[in-house]
This record gives sequence, C-alpha cells and structure tokens, in this order.
Amino acid sequence: MAISNAKVLKDLNTNFTVVGRGNASAEIFFNITGFRPFVGGIEKILIENNSALFTHTIIATGIDSLISCLKTLVNHSILNILIKKPAALSIDELNAFKDVFMPYFKNILVAYNRRFYRRL
Repeated sequence: MAISNAKVLKDLNTNFTVVGRGNASAEIFFNITGFRPFVGGIEKILIENNSALFTHTIIATGIDSLISCLKTLVNHSILNILIKKPAALSIDELNAFKDVFMPYFKNILVAYNRRFYRRL
C-alpha cells in the first residue's frame, strides 16, 4: 500500500517522507520507488526530528499497528491523518480510544479507496 501511495504523491509533485519499521521492507520500497524510507518506526522519527515538520500523514501499516500509529500521531499533534482500512482490529479497539480521537474526528479519515474505483 505504501508503494501505491508513494506513486500517487510523486505524481502530485508532493514532497513526502516515508517511515518504515524494518530494513528489509525499506530496501524493497526503495528498489521499487526510488525513495529511501526512514527506518525505525514512527516514534523514532518524531523523537529525532521536529514533529512540527509533519502536517499530514498516511498510515499504511499492518492492521495490528494501525491504532498504535494513530495514537502516536495524535499525541504528537499531527492531526491531518488518512488511515487505511479497517482503522482498527475491531470496533471495540476503536471505541477504547474514542475519547482520544473524537476531538479530531474531522481530521482523521479512513481510506476505503475501492469505493471510488470505476472502470474506464
């Protein structure tokens, strides 16, 4: 999914930073896209860099880490977020953090991209 997002952002002439967790997947991403990801995870990049540099994010991780990434970004005041479906493992997991996310609900979007696909 991150590779597809990178292609779209590149076509839009948008500057972006890619954050990955591991070296192996970062190398695959680089070989396909030509963009070198920051390796070490979202916490590391936000601690080592000024989180104010990041105004918008796309969360395209595995399902098991969607909510933890979302919490991390909100806690670092990065509030323009597109999170890949399904956004959480369950509705219970999402509801468990409802109080954290609700103040920002207008800025957190869940991507259900296939809803907008059509054949030409």
